[in-house]
Amino acid sequence: MPGKKISLEYEDSAFSKMDPTKVAIVEEFCELLLQSLTDEQLENPDQMKSVVEKLMIRLRRKYKIIVAK
Repeated sequence: MPGKKISLEYEDSAFSKMDPTKVAIVEEFCELLLQSLTDEQLENPDQMKSVVEKLMIRLRRKYKIIVAK
């Protein structure tokens, strides 16, 4: 998706207090999400859901994230 960019502001935010690995995961997730979504999906939260779920599974595997139940 050319032209779509995301910028995370770190100063005076929750990100400045987060573990750097968690920040990297959030940044990667946002970047992958924007690359994966079409304009139509960006405007329709229901369509975004499956894309978000797939990305979360991918990042959980990559970073070996265990979700507490």
